[in-house]
Amino acid sequence: MNGIHSSARRPFVLASASPRRRELLGIAGFMFSTVRIEADESPLPEEVPRDYVIRVSTLKAMAAPPQLQGNPGDHRGGYSSGGPGEAIG
Repeated sequence: MNGIHSSARRPFVLASASPRRRELLGIAGFMFSTVRIEADESPLPEEVPRDYVIRVSTLKAMAAPPQLQGNPGDHRGGYSSGGPGEAIG
């Protein structure tokens, strides 16, 4: 079993309002819930993509509601659950 298949079985919370991201993760078989997290996603001057992704993901994870800290829920296809899970930007 490769990493993609084992990861697809571990539910998480997607901290993104992107319909395309939800669609792609659903097609790939990932189990997830969504929550919209408001964060300034503007790149900083001279910020490289890797640093941008780490910074914005961290901002979103830290801004996530407290109920998202704990065990992930079991939801497929990106429907919002309001249940526990991991915030992923």
